[in-house]
Amino acid sequence: MGINIAMFAFCGFINRHRVIGGVLITVLIFILLIAFLRLAIGRDLGSGFSSWFLTAGERQEVQTEYLLAILVSFPFFFAVVVYYFTQILYRMSFLTLVSLVPCVISVKAIAGIDTFIVAIIAILNVSILIYQLQYSGNTGVRTSSVKAVTFSGAVFVFLLLIISALIPKDSNTIYYSVFEMLFMDSTISLGSDFSGFADVSGNADMYRNFQNRLMYTVESEDPLYFKRQTFDFYDFDNNYWTYDESSSLEPAYELDEYEDYARKLNFTTLQAAYTAACDADPPLAEKYGLTSLTEFREISDTEKTAVITAQNFSARYIPVTSRAVSVYSSNSSLVRDESGAYAIVNSGLEHIGSAGVTNSGIFRMLNDGMTKSNMVYHMTYRSEIDILGYWTELGAANLTDEEASQMLEDVHAVLIDENADSTLIETVEAFIIQHDNALDYKEMWIDSDYDNIPAEITAFAAEITADCTYDWEKANAIVLYFRDTDNGYIYNIDYIPPDDSIEYFLFESKTGSCSEFATAFSLLARSLGLNVRYCEGYSPDSSMTDGTYYIRDSGSHAYPEVYIQGMGWFVYEPTIASVYNSNISSNDTTFEFTVDYSLVTAICIIAAAMLIAALILIYLSPIIYEKIFLHRVNRSDNEKAVTLVYNRIVDISKRYNKNANALTPYELSLLNLERTGYDMGEFVFTAEDIFYGDRNADQNDKQFAVDTYNSLRERIKQLKRKR
Repeated sequence: MGINIAMFAFCGFINRHRVIGGVLITVLIFILLIAFLRLAIGRDLGSGFSSWFLTAGERQEVQTEYLLAILVSFPFFFAVVVYYFTQILYRMSFLTLVSLVPCVISVKAIAGIDTFIVAIIAILNVSILIYQLQYSGNTGVRTSSVKAVTFSGAVFVFLLLIISALIPKDSNTIYYSVFEMLFMDSTISLGSDFSGFADVSGNADMYRNFQNRLMYTVESEDPLYFKRQTFDFYDFDNNYWTYDESSSLEPAYELDEYEDYARKLNFTTLQAAYTAACDADPPLAEKYGLTSLTEFREISDTEKTAVITAQNFSARYIPVTSRAVSVYSSNSSLVRDESGAYAIVNSGLEHIGSAGVTNSGIFRMLNDGMTKSNMVYHMTYRSEIDILGYWTELGAANLTDEEASQMLEDVHAVLIDENADSTLIETVEAFIIQHDNALDYKEMWIDSDYDNIPAEITAFAAEITADCTYDWEKANAIVLYFRDTDNGYIYNIDYIPPDDSIEYFLFESKTGSCSEFATAFSLLARSLGLNVRYCEGYSPDSSMTDGTYYIRDSGSHAYPEVYIQGMGWFVYEPTIASVYNSNISSNDTTFEFTVDYSLVTAICIIAAAMLIAALILIYLSPIIYEKIFLHRVNRSDNEKAVTLVYNRIVDISKRYNKNANALTPYELSLLNLERTGYDMGEFVFTAEDIFYGDRNADQNDKQFAVDTYNSLRERIKQLKRKR
């Protein structure tokens, strides 16, 4: 505040002393510019400051130099703008700038401001401005024309958009995609609803019409996929997925029952159970390929914690991961200790009331949805990426369905005979239950879908996996096929194919959204006998603040889950350009700032069209209006023509005195003489005789009225040009 007051005083000094003031402000600008560049650019040529500023400090730790750079530049800029741009002629630019403050907050803040509120603020500010521009104070003097206001606003907004588009930015910056789609897509919809369950697949494609609504924030150690709903059967006639209610929507467990079961699906304990069984019966290891696994060090499969906060969003489902163990309502939050591990604070956990879990792992509310008032729930889960890699590489998943069934039964029998620890026995029993449920699921979809899969898809799948033996190898091969750039598959959420069939995607367009990739993977895998289910849920935004992820409706995502024999259901991600894929394949957390030149081009084209239309409206509409007015006068009788001209002069005079219609003709003449220097006294006397006397207007009076009107307009134009 002190700096701003000092700057106001300095600006006043510049206005009073133009010569020395101009020198001083030039020197000051030069000094501040040098200071800003030194502080912002530093040793990394400005990349650190850009990263910090454009992502609101979420990708780059704040440095003292960054704050000083803002301090030396912003108060000066703000004070000068306020001092000079609050003059009447320039308030459009300033009020537009003020209107953008909520927009900036909505881009930079974690919890974005509703777009509707931003629009209301901007509309109110501009409306007040337009009203003020018409008349100033009690003088009734018009201070600016609509042309100046329109042109000033159009130029300012155009430059603002161009600068915004040209500034290099990370594509994950909050609300960037909304800004991009505003100009690149015309299918924006504000009616998406993700609170319930869908009858058919397709919700993952709603990002074509998203509003970027923040639904959940997630504090987690890992980038996680959150499941919303599963689908079981593919309708080849209509090209969408449907579900079996008993499998995907009907709860099979209460929360405490499911937690007891899921907690036993622990691979650390399963490894110990295999080791104990193989020690007691050594041929088991060779028979089922367990030697490498039992000789390997202990594989960690610990429970992890995530805290999910519903952002004023109520739903019938509870977003969870594939290997979720339990969910609790909670006021807890996560903090990291010195070792980097997460810990829960302020816990007071209890199971979410009136909720259950389906056989496909959907956590759903049985009655009402979750409360809208920022409900916090605590989820325990186990990671799947490392486990899947260890287990398959060590050969413990090199099994068929029948071999996996027999192996689990044999291990269980040995542990019973050896009177092994009950924890080991219960763990194997839990995996047996999971395996039996998976086989029941496979039998269900095979009866419905297997024979309907087109022969060309089956042949294509066999070709892709020709060198593979086991299900996990085949699943990996299909994923790698889609991700291989040489095969030409393109991820494009805006592409609408002429043919919705999955065959067209696989063999013709090779372009589609996550729904096409997930569907293609599922059908290819099922044609080979893999046990697959199609899931729709959410892929949270990349973590900008360490450990915090954001689930938005624009993050809707489709992906398959594959049952791996003796292990369970695991996510396989065939969609290219996936955050999940990048996290599996690389720990690189760097990112690039890019300029979207297609966006710049689109803005320029749209702005040019709008500018041309505005110029036509601004400059041609007065001409057209005058032509229509004069044509009307010429077609009127003499007395009516004089009346029309007089009333038109009154309207023009309202620019100087809003009560001009209450003036006598003589007073009106004096007003125009004072304001324009044009004396129309003779016309006034003629008008008074016609309006108040017995004189009838003739053709000469009509022509004299038109000439007077044209002369007054020409005089006003001359005055405007001089200004």
